[in-house]
Amino acid sequence: MILADNLSTGNKRNLKGIDEFHELDLGKDNISSIFEKEYDLIYHFAGQSSIEISYSDPIYDLDTNVRSTLNILNNIKHYKNKVHLIYASSMSVYGGDEPMPKREDSSLDGKNFYAIGKKANESYLSLCSSRKIKTTSLRLFNIYGPGQNLENLSQGMLSIYLAQGINNDKIIVKGTLDRSRDFFILMI
Repeated sequence: MILADNLSTGNKRNLKGIDEFHELDLGKDNISSIFEKEYDLIYHFAGQSSIEISYSDPIYDLDTNVRSTLNILNNIKHYKNKVHLIYASSMSVYGGDEPMPKREDSSLDGKNFYAIGKKANESYLSLCSSRKIKTTSLRLFNIYGPGQNLENLSQGMLSIYLAQGINNDKIIVKGTLDRSRDFFILMI
């Protein structure tokens, strides 16, 4: 497995089972050397994943989320063989309005920089999807897993609450309290 990431929220100690690692910024750096080899499957999970950060630094959000996707698409357009690109989008593309629950065909009405970038990426992927590039966008939400950064209190609702529960006497919930969230726990 080959992995490329800027490690802005990650750590090298989590890179178990990786054959080749490239520490770089997929939105800003030249990534053509990674794509000299053709791949059958590419997981594009790079990018920052915080609505809060998207407001405090919308240019960084654009670079890490949208430019990285365009950079990857630009580098695989020359492939001779078919490639399947699986993209980590977000439930934020739906917005938070009723009706709930959301369905795949619900209207897209994201109302923040992060959601707008994720919607743009889905549109770029759809536009580039062809006989040679198959794309799948996963609209993920409430993601947490082993190795999650518990020091970054701007990203990942579950990790924020978990870190507060471990380190403080209380958990601070931002926003209105008249809403609900769902959590699915998968233990392997």
